[in-house]
Amino acid sequence: MLETFIQEIVPLSDQLQATLNHAQTALQQQHRHIAEGIWRKVVPELPQLLEQHAITQAVDTVYATITQWLEEVCAQQVQQHLADYRVEMRHKIQLKPHAQIGYETISGMVVHDRLYAELSCQINETIKDYTTELVDQCEHHLKSIEKDIEQLKHVILRYSKALNEIASSLRQKQ
Repeated sequence: MLETFIQEIVPLSDQLQATLNHAQTALQQQHRHIAEGIWRKVVPELPQLLEQHAITQAVDTVYATITQWLEEVCAQQVQQHLADYRVEMRHKIQLKPHAQIGYETISGMVVHDRLYAELSCQINETIKDYTTELVDQCEHHLKSIEKDIEQLKHVILRYSKALNEIASSLRQKQ
């Protein structure tokens, strides 16, 4: 009976390990896809947003809008790419306005080149931090499963040895 059990469980365990290895490799690709997806949805909208608020020079509104976009797009990307994982963002996405960088008036025209560059940089860092934290959570889940598989293998080995000793002992008594 023990032999049959081991013949059934070992291939399943090996198959699960192979699936975990594949998931770890895929996770790195998903990391890149999530980051690129967020970037592609948010950054192209920046020029229009900056132009929209150029007259009022409402930098706080620009930051609030971008933060909202990031939260929405990040949630969509996580749902699309990491639906198989239970991830949660432990830190709220928050861009921090730079005190010296905002709209500028040059020769009577309102420009936002430096603000655009600052926002792009902050968005990039935010995306990197956000996606890294999520992928780290996923990797932690995978490592936990891998550890559980190893523990199961050790339990099976330990109890199979114990059962073999009992069987050997019973045979000797006959």
